[in-house]
Amino acid sequence: METLSFLSAGTLPAYRADGPGGRFFIKIVPGTRSGVQAAQRLASEAVLLHELNQIGDPLRVPRLLPTRDGADLSTCGTFRVAVFTWIEAVNLGSTWEDALPELADLLGHLHAHTSDVTARLQHFPCPPEDFALPFEVALLKDLSNLAHLSRTARPGMLLLRDLLLEHEATVRHHLKHARALRVQALSRPQSFVLCHTDAHGGNVMRDANEQLWLVDWEMARLAPLSMTCGCCSSADLRSSPRTTALSGALNR
Repeated sequence: METLSFLSAGTLPAYRADGPGGRFFIKIVPGTRSGVQAAQRLASEAVLLHELNQIGDPLRVPRLLPTRDGADLSTCGTFRVAVFTWIEAVNLGSTWEDALPELADLLGHLHAHTSDVTARLQHFPCPPEDFALPFEVALLKDLSNLAHLSRTARPGMLLLRDLLLEHEATVRHHLKHARALRVQALSRPQSFVLCHTDAHGGNVMRDANEQLWLVDWEMARLAPLSMTCGCCSSADLRSSPRTTALSGALNR
C-alpha cells in the first residue's frame, strides 16, 4: 500500500487505499460500545453482499475481499476491518430524484429475489421491521434529566436544556402519534421484502457506463414494500409525482 486517504462521508471511518495491487475501499469499526453493534451489522452485511453479488445485473453492490484465512472481517487491535474492491463511480447526491425510475427497476429486482436470499440467509444487518421506537425510552429519560438540571450543571447542558425543553410538548405529541401509527401498521397484513432502507443520494452511485450501484447495506432488513418509498429524504420528495411513480413501479 502506497497511500491511504481518509473519506469523510459515511457513519463509520473509511479510507481509500492505493497500491501496486490497485485501489480499495476500507471500512473500520472501532471497539467502542456502539462499534460492537456496528461490527455485528457489518458482519451480517458482508454475508448479505456475498448473496447479492450472486444475483447480478441490474443489481450492482460492493464486493468484499476475504482475509488471508478466508474470513470476511479482520481484527486489528480492538478494531474490525473490512476491505472492498473500489467502485469507480460517483454518488448521485442531489440528483438522486432524477434517477428514481432507474432506481425503481433496481430495487424491484432486489425485491423479486427476496425468497431466493431468505432461503439461504436467516439473519440480516437489522431485524425485521416492527415499527418500534427504540429511542423513545432514552429520549424521554434525557428530557427528564435536562428538566432537573441543577444551577451548577455545565454551561453546555444548560444551553441544551433551554433549547430543547421548550419543544418537549411537541416531541411528546409526535411520539404519541408514532405509537398510534405503529398500532395501525401492525394491525394490517404486511408483505415483507428485502429492503435496503437507506437508498438516498449518498448511497446510490453512477459509474462511467451510466450504471447504478447501491452501497452501504448495513441497515438492510426485511420490511414492507412501503419502506422503500419511505426512505425518501424529504416530505416534498415523498409527495412528488416521481415518488408516486416509483411506488407504482415497485408494486408491479
